Amino acid sequence: ELGARIDTVCLASGRAELPSGLIDTVTALPDPQLNPMATQPGSSGRIELTWPADVPEGGRHGILRSDSAAFDVAVKSVADEVNTRLDAEFAGRPVIVIGHEELMYLPLRLAAELADAGTPTRFQTTTRSPAYVLDEPGYPLRRGFRFTAPEPDPTAHRYVYNAQWPDADPVLLVVIDPPADTPELVAPGGLVDVLTASGADVLIAVLPGADPRALHAGRSAEPGAGRLPVALHGPEFGSYAPEDVSWLLKDLSDADLEADVTERERRIQAGVAHYAESLPVEFQPDAQYRDLFDRVLADSAERLALAVATVAELVVAERGENVVLVSLARAGTPVGVLMRRWLTSGIGRAPLVVPHYAVSIVRDRGIDAVALDYL
Repeated sequence: ELGARIDTVCLASGRAELPSGLIDTVTALPDPQLNPMATQPGSSGRIELTWPADVPEGGRHGILRSDSAAFDVAVKSVADEVNTRLDAEFAGRPVIVIGHEELMYLPLRLAAELADAGTPTRFQTTTRSPAYVLDEPGYPLRRGFRFTAPEPDPTAHRYVYNAQWPDADPVLLVVIDPPADTPELVAPGGLVDVLTASGADVLIAVLPGADPRALHAGRSAEPGAGRLPVALHGPEFGSYAPEDVSWLLKDLSDADLEADVTERERRIQAGVAHYAESLPVEFQPDAQYRDLFDRVLADSAERLALAVATVAELVVAERGENVVLVSLARAGTPVGVLMRRWLTSGIGRAPLVVPHYAVSIVRDRGIDAVALDYL
């Protein structure tokens, strides 16, 4: 009907042969014990995750190579949200991330981010497939849960197996999207009900998902357009003049990020916080401090100017006059500003047009992929 031609090429073929009598053998086994009950039911909670409307959360609307950088950034942001909640309510406990049916890739990436941040993490998914459960050493499915499908067909059953961590008390982080966010999810016989009945603490993480219209609009525009933020400039952001540097950062001036140095260090050393998630308390320098700065600057200004000019000229000699400077915030930015000022000054040469940007790089987190896309 669409006038599309589909060519199919078969690269491999095969067949599976089942032993005779297999079905009779399996059906003769005793009924597996599903939904094991605990003497003390677990707790349940919910977290609404943030996800950009113009970034695909999976393959249902297609996913392009150009979507990868924005997807990576969004996953890290979601992991930070989840980590904050886990740290507040379940500090120190391992986590089993459970994807829901075809919603697998994003929860898997989320699990990887949690593990990289120091949380012991495992990953699995729910399924539509019934399987035999046998609580014996060496058998892969030691326990199983059957629950009412949260989607519109309330007569259908879904399953999740194992969801346990030997010799540990894990939190079950179930990641769902809007189609599964229904009353059946938390009703008697639903997924939350059967998991908490086994004694597990369950945290439901609801992902809003992408908007197909926003996806289409973003992909129809120029590459990267529509999803990249605007660069920041002084004096509204930072103390440099607008022409000195364009900041490819997110303005968190209104966020309360300063923390007591001792408490901040304790949390970082304990592995429950990352150094980039907070700032030490910074005080306004007094007159004595500023006087010391001015004296040191006067003593080193000539050597600093010579070093800046030398490095700037080496860049031009190596790369030509059509250059863009990118400094790593924030220690690299003053040097980038001075290099740009030298190259645009016209001292000893025709002045050059040299854009200068500042981007962030964080240990264990990497360089800012959105800023690289902007560049």
